[in-house]
Amino acid sequence: CIWTITAFSFKNCGTSKGCWFQPPQCETDHINDCDSSVQWTVLDDGVLFEIEATTLDLDPAEAHYISVGISKDTRMGDDSVVECIFAADGSGRAYISFNDETHNEQLYQASSVMINDTNFAVENGTVRCSVKWQFSARQLVNPKDQFKVFDLESGLWHLLFARGNADVYSLKKRIHSVNDGPLFPWISEQKIHFCGYNCSSDPFVVISTMKQTDLSRYWRYRFAVIHGSFLLLAWWVLGSSAILLARYFKPLWQGQRLLGTAVWFQLHRDLNIVSVVIQAVAVFLIIYQAGRLYECSYACSLEDWNKKMHVINGIGAMGFALIQPFLAFIRPGPNSRYRPIFNWIHWFFGMLAWTLACMSGDFLLISAVAIFLSVSLGKTGLMFNYGHIPTWIMAGYMITFFLCCIVLEILSSVSSRRVEKLASYRFVAGPTGMALSVINGPSVESPIARPTFATARLFIFFVHLVVALGVSITITAMLVKILLAHSP
Repeated sequence: CIWTITAFSFKNCGTSKGCWFQPPQCETDHINDCDSSVQWTVLDDGVLFEIEATTLDLDPAEAHYISVGISKDTRMGDDSVVECIFAADGSGRAYISFNDETHNEQLYQASSVMINDTNFAVENGTVRCSVKWQFSARQLVNPKDQFKVFDLESGLWHLLFARGNADVYSLKKRIHSVNDGPLFPWISEQKIHFCGYNCSSDPFVVISTMKQTDLSRYWRYRFAVIHGSFLLLAWWVLGSSAILLARYFKPLWQGQRLLGTAVWFQLHRDLNIVSVVIQAVAVFLIIYQAGRLYECSYACSLEDWNKKMHVINGIGAMGFALIQPFLAFIRPGPNSRYRPIFNWIHWFFGMLAWTLACMSGDFLLISAVAIFLSVSLGKTGLMFNYGHIPTWIMAGYMITFFLCCIVLEILSSVSSRRVEKLASYRFVAGPTGMALSVINGPSVESPIARPTFATARLFIFFVHLVVALGVSITITAMLVKILLAHSP
């Protein structure tokens, strides 16, 4: 039914009902300054929820919803939800729904048996509803959905509150605000219970400690952009260049040293060190802003699977990249019989880390493999704003890298001192004193071979560097543009 709405009220709060007003302290400072409230009364057979909120800061052309989540923790995900949706004509509908990670699913069958005594009101930019949650009716819920409808009589719970717009025709809820401000959801830091008998504490409390997020959305989005741009720089500009230098540029700069060692080796080492440092900063920032490692939802849609694979591949890439400096400390000497084993392990871990990093970006493009997978992630906004254009830009870089490898492989294969012609040697110390591998290793050339096509090799390396920088700058510019559009 529809009944007349009254202003926010603190009456009976803490005595015969529990109350939670948002923002903090609005009920004590000036209750009319409150944006929303959740009140609950524990009855013999259930809990009566009364939810109220202003809609003046929502879209007036849309329908609206208000909702309260019951959660075991202080984040969205694995939450039972009571929600009220208000149509443009003032009529309302109440449902039980479930937060599956960041997705909300309405439970129609559970709603039909679990809730009753619904009332709705819309007046002067304020909406209000009351919904009774029946304890015993949980046994009537479809067995496959019972875990989504919590047993409120047992346990302690955090409350979540959200409000937002809904489609005016279908009443399908739209995502709540994802920016800092009064429209972002609230989370109670206090735990409450809905116990009616033999309770260890009073269920009728006034929640006074609450938060919206541990880290402001302003910084969360910026950390995400820094994460993406830093890893593009670390893997495609620095890491890829280090790989090319180690594999195809050993014979160049013979007799020359850079900081006391072979030029190619010094560049390879320095680029990788800078790359690993940048990776560590990027990974720390993204884990810090998220507060956890992402797990797939129960439904585990393709988007959710991409998120999980992005995390797995990204951590794997970071792990293998971190192993490399430690391996360098235990590198056998040039004449050690274990040197070929080290060379292959060093090469394998490096290429595996690079591959996993690239696979973190679009699972649809590279069906085995975290840069491509990031395109479809909601936080980047790349696919939502640019479609598959970022994917094809990244694919263009991958094609360029592989073409550069093929051409450099051909150029190095015609060297007059190929590894196969040095079969009588195990390891050769060249003019620079550095010969990481000659045979029984992944290198195709001796570091003391007469360099062939040196100018062509440097030109190809320059082309790769320009493309890598261009792609990294382009994707970063897209990310920054999206960021400033919704979180200036």
